[in-house]
Amino acid sequence: MLTKKFFLPLLLLVTLPCFADELSKLDAIQKIKFDNNLLMLDVIKATTIGSKDSLARIEKELPIYESLVELTCMPDITRTLEYTDYNPETPEGKECSKYIEKLEELLPSDPILLCAKNGINSTVCKDGYDAQYLSVVDPNKDDAEEIDVKDKVNLEMSESAIKELEESIEKKIDSLPEIDKLIELVKNINPEKAEIIKMGREKVIFEIEDQYNKYVNLKCSNTKISVVSDKAPDASMLINKQDSVKTNSKLEKLILKLAEEKKALDKSSDTDQKIELENYPEPFSEEAKITPTPTPTPALKFWRIRQITTQCNDAIDKALEYSPNIYAAICKKYGETSPHCIKRMRKVRKNRLTTLKSSDMSHQADGLAVF
Repeated sequence: MLTKKFFLPLLLLVTLPCFADELSKLDAIQKIKFDNNLLMLDVIKATTIGSKDSLARIEKELPIYESLVELTCMPDITRTLEYTDYNPETPEGKECSKYIEKLEELLPSDPILLCAKNGINSTVCKDGYDAQYLSVVDPNKDDAEEIDVKDKVNLEMSESAIKELEESIEKKIDSLPEIDKLIELVKNINPEKAEIIKMGREKVIFEIEDQYNKYVNLKCSNTKISVVSDKAPDASMLINKQDSVKTNSKLEKLILKLAEEKKALDKSSDTDQKIELENYPEPFSEEAKITPTPTPTPALKFWRIRQITTQCNDAIDKALEYSPNIYAAICKKYGETSPHCIKRMRKVRKNRLTTLKSSDMSHQADGLAVF
């Protein structure tokens, strides 16, 4: 028998229409993700105790609205590696505008929001991601409350695939010195054959890079967004490893505006609102009871943190130590639609296509078409 806890999500799943069918640019997987996000929002509204401004609700809704902005505003970004703006006349554009407003209500400085509004190549977009905090947690520790139990299970389930990739990568890397020796032996005897072997070597390198990307994606499958409200994270947690982050005028104005609004709210809460009764006409000045205007409650202050596991962090370091061409390492660290990720993917695609331009191996670049 279904309990109330599980019956409600199931009921929503059965009755929820497929809104993503109206969004023509989404592929099948993206449509499922879009509809699942809407389902999760309904579940949160129906099951979360407390006001809509509570930290528990914000932590659940923030990554969902980020995902909806990515899906509606920039659905093709990991294929085209470009995004400048959205068309408000299209179904996607209308949905994009709607979820941009929702995300802006939650966190005006959200990096995904800044990029959706200003374009992936804008300075404000890059600065937004540079200003995000990064936390590395160990899911194997008993006190690691930030990591869900199901995340531990997912990691354990992918261990066999990870092991296979590690063995395959190691085997291919070990084969490179032997290929180099063969090229040296053949190049003076049969230059044409040596060139063919070189092409084969490039293919092996591409295979290593592609497998490293899969390896990082598996190791970082539990990456998530969390929030804290008690105090600002330490500056050492800034993703760009700097104590201060340079921002352009747009972001500076946004931050200053938020700071001034909070200052004004704090000041108003400390000041008694006095109402002068003598200026009221008779008989109101003597008999009427004036109710002071309630002081507005300051908005909840919180900070967004990108959270990765120690296994993910180690995989990122290992991959980048081998080659800067492992774009998944950058994408999982900063975000899959971050300018850092897109810029690295552009560079890798360009280098790979240049290498393969005069050969029949152009299909080796296809792995970059979809992240």
